Amino acid sequence: MKSVYKKLLRLSVSALFVVSTMLLAGCASNKKEQAIMQSQITQIDERVASIDERVASIDKNMQLQADLMANMEQLQRSVLTVTGQIEEFNMRAQMLSQRMQKLERSFSEMSRVYRSEVLERSAETNMKLEKLEKQVNDFSVETRAFIRLMEKKSGISEKRHRKTATAISRKQAEPPVKQNGAVENIIVDPDDLYQRSYNSYLKGDYDSSIKGFSDYVKRYPETNLSDNAAYWIAESYYNKKDPVNAAKAFDKMAERYPTSNKAPTALLKSAHVLLDINSREKAIERLRKIVNDYSISSEAITATDMLSSLGEKNQ
Repeated sequence: MKSVYKKLLRLSVSALFVVSTMLLAGCASNKKEQAIMQSQITQIDERVASIDERVASIDKNMQLQADLMANMEQLQRSVLTVTGQIEEFNMRAQMLSQRMQKLERSFSEMSRVYRSEVLERSAETNMKLEKLEKQVNDFSVETRAFIRLMEKKSGISEKRHRKTATAISRKQAEPPVKQNGAVENIIVDPDDLYQRSYNSYLKGDYDSSIKGFSDYVKRYPETNLSDNAAYWIAESYYNKKDPVNAAKAFDKMAERYPTSNKAPTALLKSAHVLLDINSREKAIERLRKIVNDYSISSEAITATDMLSSLGEKNQ
């Protein structure tokens, strides 16, 4: 269409030039008219050139538009491809999430079973370790020296002394008996009662652990594990978020078993609890008691530091 338009313009110009030439030939005498005609022809040539430039510009713009449309189509195809890839990725991610959920459920179940087994084994091991620790502490160097001294003074043999101590221990482990001779409570094995109570503590069943350890201390107040049982009563109250009863239980343990290696620990825990409930003066009393009565313990060092931080000096 554009090329046809150009040809028509050129033909028109050529025809006009021919006509003008004929007129000039017929009127050769009139130079003025010839000049006018020549000027008009020049103007026509300039207009034709301008039109050619515009047509070329239009052609260029149309080519640019065509290229742009091609690029747009290519971009749309790319977007469709990416969209398909995203949908495939989302589908795979969903499948992976479902597999992860199944694995998490399986792991949780395995962890629960394993934790239960570990807690039971740990309770038994801890009980044995605590008993062993008590036996080692009871059979200290000072005790052996005291026994030898008593043997020299009284002439009591070591064998007889051990028999007497064993008889006393068995007597203390017997359950209370009423005056008519009937047993007040069902006989319970002390080790079994302690282990069941400690199992309850490890599992977070603090009500059961308090009940079990309290029963243990009541039935067997002077065994190798009695002081530990009293201590775990206080710890159970502490973990129950019952600070008042926890502080009372820690104090009661330290008062009832002052020679226990857990006594300074119980007093220190009591001081911490009392500070938490704003009983500052009572807490300071416990800290001073630790420093004065258990001066060579690690708890005494901690208590001294706490007194300093509270702006108090040990008296």
